[in-house]
Amino acid sequence: MAPVRVLLAPDRFGSLTGAEAASALAAGWAEAAPAVDTVRLPQSDGGPGFLAALAVSVGGDLQMLSVDRPERALSVPVLRAGGRTYVEAAEVERAGEALDTEPLGATLRTLLAAGAEHVVVGLGGLRTLDGGRGLVRGLVGSGGDGGSGLAAARELLAGRTVTVAVDTDRTLLGMQGASATAVDTLGLTREAAQESEREMGEWVDVVRRALPPPRDLISGQQQRPDRLPGAGAGGGAGFVLAVLGASLRPGPEVVAEATGLVEAARASGLLVTATTVYNWRVLAHSVAEQVARAATTLAVPGVLLADEVQVGRRETMSLGFSGSYGVLQPGRMRPRGHRFDPAEDEAALRRLAARVAGTWTPARG
Repeated sequence: MAPVRVLLAPDRFGSLTGAEAASALAAGWAEAAPAVDTVRLPQSDGGPGFLAALAVSVGGDLQMLSVDRPERALSVPVLRAGGRTYVEAAEVERAGEALDTEPLGATLRTLLAAGAEHVVVGLGGLRTLDGGRGLVRGLVGSGGDGGSGLAAARELLAGRTVTVAVDTDRTLLGMQGASATAVDTLGLTREAAQESEREMGEWVDVVRRALPPPRDLISGQQQRPDRLPGAGAGGGAGFVLAVLGASLRPGPEVVAEATGLVEAARASGLLVTATTVYNWRVLAHSVAEQVARAATTLAVPGVLLADEVQVGRRETMSLGFSGSYGVLQPGRMRPRGHRFDPAEDEAALRRLAARVAGTWTPARG
């Protein structure tokens, strides 16, 4: 019997990036089934770990970009591969130590000035909630966060391709918008979220007056970029980027295409992915969804490993996975506010991978 080729395509797992999770999976598999060929192809939803996953799965030239700003110059990582320049908004936010999206705007300005023709922005995992005002200011300079800077910002993007790999399909406003969901994601009080929603609504009016959106060809009504899936990503930065001419796309889909997930799956006998919590929220707009789709399309078995498994076996199989396995017992959950530890997460995922490897692949070739 020919040895089984195992494709390891995880998302983030606890405190581990997709790239780190792939290494832990590979180590666990090697312990239990050393003769099995494993291939690491880490994935991302566009949030933290976006660049690290692409650097492993796509290759290219990972370099530091110097970004001049009035407050403080930045040094941020960018990946150049296949004619595209990839940048991770979460990395930019950490480097900028800012409370808005201005560092991201300044980074885009620097990339465009350097001649980048196609920029792919991983937009997710930000701690800001400014609706993209700071991004406009970063693109065009001080004083550009109002309506006056929007036209100049759009001119900067004209003729370039900017793809935004959003980590969520939430819209800008409403009960599932950026402000409302920040109660859970950012810890905002409900009062603060309501105030943010009001300010976001005012900002949408400012943007609409400065850059009137085109009308729908069928209904004749003005299009509403604030209602686009992903407009609420990055604290609303997705909204402004869409207005300026960028294309919003699901992050897991962008990364799956860039890394050749389907092609790699076709050459494999088993697909393995991992995520922190496997629940119904993970089933849409996720790496797990992309891996399950590849498994179903190609009729290749796929398994999912998670810290918590909250989806039953029958439902898991209906989604396209052949099985799911958790660090915790099925149905158990971590206490609210649990802090993940990289060393503990790596060890737990490695042990789980070894257990699963013993079930799905032979110990010897």
